[in-house]
Amino acid sequence: MYTSILNREKPTVDRQFKERVGSALTRVISSEENSALMEEFQLAYQHRSRFPWLIESGQRPGESKKAGAVGAFCDALASYVPMPQPNDEEATTRPLGQPLLAEAKEELSKAAVAVAEDDVSLWRFANGLARVPLDHKDAAVDQLVPHIQAALSQYCEFRTSGTSPDPW
Repeated sequence: MYTSILNREKPTVDRQFKERVGSALTRVISSEENSALMEEFQLAYQHRSRFPWLIESGQRPGESKKAGAVGAFCDALASYVPMPQPNDEEATTRPLGQPLLAEAKEELSKAAVAVAEDDVSLWRFANGLARVPLDHKDAAVDQLVPHIQAALSQYCEFRTSGTSPDPW
């Protein structure tokens, strides 16, 4: 029978990778070009936070620290599946929306700091990165930014998964 490392022990991620992911996440949040993505991300996690069985609600046993944006970032990074990147002609960009309010950016930035300390989510994110020709141990912040953008975008696309009124 196959058992995951998560069933036996809590995985750990090296400090440098945590710092680079935290920096890349902060860069994505603070960049004006990502305003529309971050606005969509905020709407997605607010929608999902209404359902007590999802991590974003903060109501799951032992996971109250992961309410709201922290849980959403953890879920987005942990569930990231790299997809082929479209070339420049095929790239679709989100229309620029209103810039995020300073309060929203501050909340998301605080959440980014907490996510950068979550070994399990980052370990799963690193495993997702293993599917692309990028060594997560040596990846620079600039190399991580597009993957974090893609992870947040995937989270937004699947925001309604697991949100049926009756999960059972």
